[in-house]
Amino acid sequence: MMIRANRPITTVLSVLALALSVTAAHAGDGWLTSYEEALAKAKETGKPVLTDFTGSDWCGWCIRLKKEVFDTDAFKTWAGENVILLELDYPQAKPQTAAMKEANKALLEKYGVTGFPTILFLDAQGQVLAKSGYKAGGAEAWIADAQSLLAPKPALTEEGWFISYEEAVKQSKATGKPIMTNFTGSDWCGWCIRLKDEVFSKDEFKAWAKENVVLLELDFPRAKKLDPAIAAQNKELGAKYAVRGYPTILFLGADGEVLGKSGYREGGPVAWTANASELIAAYKPAEGDAAPAADAGGYPPAPKKNLYAKNDLRGQAAPALAVEQWLTAQPSTQGKVVLIDFWATWCGPCRKAIPELNQFQQAFKDDLVIIGISDEPAEKVKAFMETTPIEYAMAIDTAKAMSEQVGVQGIPHALVISTDGIVRWQGFPNSQDDPLTEAVLRRIIDADKAARQTQAKAE
Repeated sequence: MMIRANRPITTVLSVLALALSVTAAHAGDGWLTSYEEALAKAKETGKPVLTDFTGSDWCGWCIRLKKEVFDTDAFKTWAGENVILLELDYPQAKPQTAAMKEANKALLEKYGVTGFPTILFLDAQGQVLAKSGYKAGGAEAWIADAQSLLAPKPALTEEGWFISYEEAVKQSKATGKPIMTNFTGSDWCGWCIRLKDEVFSKDEFKAWAKENVVLLELDFPRAKKLDPAIAAQNKELGAKYAVRGYPTILFLGADGEVLGKSGYREGGPVAWTANASELIAAYKPAEGDAAPAADAGGYPPAPKKNLYAKNDLRGQAAPALAVEQWLTAQPSTQGKVVLIDFWATWCGPCRKAIPELNQFQQAFKDDLVIIGISDEPAEKVKAFMETTPIEYAMAIDTAKAMSEQVGVQGIPHALVISTDGIVRWQGFPNSQDDPLTEAVLRRIIDADKAARQTQAKAE
């Protein structure tokens, strides 16, 4: 009798254990609770992970977001087609296993989340693609905002080279710059690898390229796999330009005209870029291909681009500087151009931009004030500053007073404001369409000085 009774009890316990394991991995309605499983699904499907940091049983805004957006049929349909859903819950009363509590706590710290709800869109490697939260307007408005955040960007290599000829041509027409086209065998060609190591990977080349050309890599690897469409494009262009060996560097106009030809050259980045400058010196973009004309006052143009902000303030009065707490000495902005950098310690592109911002501050120390503004707690930013050299002013604004006036939707986001309070540049600093460079800043500063001199003479 006892033996017979134990058999069904064992079966029931096994079923319960299986059910509990499923429950541990899923929160319901398609939401996963395992970070590792979500990243694996992202890798398998190519979809980003919509990660909801929530306090499901106590956070009012979390509950509203779930009711107004996540529980709706419209959201469920959209999510099923576009994202992998991951819920990381931090309840106060709802039971949760010790293992899940520990795992979620680690992820909270990893991504620097300080408030709920926080929605992070992650790629398959766990890198942050975009950030969101509660937004009024229901599912339709929330989904539209999410689609804007996740809108595809031009395909680039990690080093910032276009891999699509069509996108490179668009960029050439938008900027008036020629296309530097690298026909390479990246994983087998010795001279290609040397050219990359000795020239293309160097800061001197990167600075030159940023100012002078659009970079296009056409790769012909032997082991590395390319997207079939890219492989077909590269083969077609190799045949079109009769490329017989690698590396071959062709400088092309937006119409495909060959302006000059290069390859591996000894002497490092300085010698290489000097020769390249000679090859493209006579290039003049076709009428209609050049970048928009500059402002009549000498300020840079305001080309059409994705600002990653709701409000385009270029040419308009900047919102008032709103700072909750200075983490450095408060700078004097009197008579100086001001660069506002909206950023966060968790944001990879923000961290990557810091050395360049340091360089800008040093190069224009008499004419420019850079102010970094984070919406994170002071302690978190201070801890980051202890390990990362930051040579410009730093402040926090947890209320997001200024960034909300701008309508910032993605960071880093920068405003460059002339001394008359007008925004002269706005957007993502490393944008391929309109990057914020030393030359752009110098142009703004020079135009600002000229305007002040003209005003002084008039008075």
